[in-house]
Amino acid sequence: DPTRSPGAAEVCDGVDQDCDDAIDEGVSVVAFPDGDGDGYGTGEGTRVCGALPDGSADQGGDCDDTNPD
Repeated sequence: DPTRSPGAAEVCDGVDQDCDDAIDEGVSVVAFPDGDGDGYGTGEGTRVCGALPDGSADQGGDCDDTNPD
């Protein structure tokens, strides 16, 4: 594949273009559902391209996603 080589730019497409065993690094974020809007999500994160979707956070670990405190 001519689009994959060391030093190639990553593209957010689920493929490791730069051959470093990391996929979409620097061009995607992990989004966690954030029901209470406190900046901490819950459950399994989903890798997304671009900005975080509304109602999500880039940090997991919310122990009570109904309490914004």
